[in-house]
Amino acid sequence: MDGNNTFFSNYSMPEMKFVASLHVHYVILCILIVLMNAFVILLFSFNKNLRKPINFLLVSLSVSDLLFGLIGLPLVLVCSTRPICLACVFSYTFIMFTSTSTVLHILVISYERYIKILYPFKMQQIGRASFEQALVACLWFVSISVPPIQFFWWPPTETSCAAVLSDEAAKKERIYTISVMVIFGALPLLFLLYADISVFFVVRRQLDGIDKTSVGPRDSQRRLLKETRVLALFAVMMLYFVISWSLYYAAIIAHSILQKPLLVPDWLYLLAEVLRCSTPLVNPVLYVLFKHDFRRVVWLGVRRIWRKYGGLQKGSSGQSTNGVRTAEGQTDSRNVTEKTVFL
Repeated sequence: MDGNNTFFSNYSMPEMKFVASLHVHYVILCILIVLMNAFVILLFSFNKNLRKPINFLLVSLSVSDLLFGLIGLPLVLVCSTRPICLACVFSYTFIMFTSTSTVLHILVISYERYIKILYPFKMQQIGRASFEQALVACLWFVSISVPPIQFFWWPPTETSCAAVLSDEAAKKERIYTISVMVIFGALPLLFLLYADISVFFVVRRQLDGIDKTSVGPRDSQRRLLKETRVLALFAVMMLYFVISWSLYYAAIIAHSILQKPLLVPDWLYLLAEVLRCSTPLVNPVLYVLFKHDFRRVVWLGVRRIWRKYGGLQKGSSGQSTNGVRTAEGQTDSRNVTEKTVFL
């Protein structure tokens, strides 16, 4: 197997060397994925407002995405530029780990929000740190255990790329591929679709009830809308995953089941590669920008930095020519200091 190119045809195979136009996006994505997911992990570690049990799963997903940027994507780059068979074998295995981990994390996080909206009293019982940690351990165990299963009939050796599978091994490969697609692809998508539709109707019914029985500000209404937006966020994450990985999975199905590569033009192959490899970058960007607690912490941090250094500039401009600060400058400086301390 030469990376992922074995799954495709009509794709012009480049020479086995680094070509900027074909491979520079791997380098850029590696850097951005590592920086963004490290940023999320540091936010969680050093900000007590984010160290909530409900965010353990998000940080676990960031660790998984960080490993893809540190190990998985460099392996893909090596496999695309150097004739090293083991790099291709383990890059494919790491890709399977990343896809499985991403799907399971998004599914479990979404169903936690689903339970919190539909069964809030049960969520009070299961939303504890010990439960979340046990859940994270189970997700990692499954994600790590699934990819090596294929090593029973496709051992990771220097000849694996060129080896032709026997009929029995090819049959096992087809069963494994179909099982992975169903268990970690089709079923999670259906479960998430069911959760989103159920929450939509329940929230609609509850909001109608609130409108009929109360007036003015309604905390329960705001809570329902907030939880619904969070669930919609993870639905968007799953949708992006489906779109970005669909061509890759279609190619695997065609290669393993139909025994022939998928016909794609060069531009579509490269676009599919960029989309698929950018999933570990898009995930943290989405929940940092659109999840309320992460967005609030980032925004307050930006404001604190801006006011700290912006306040110095305002203070210096408030001085008169003889070096005496004006009353207006003192008031501005005091306000900036008070706001900075408050934040």
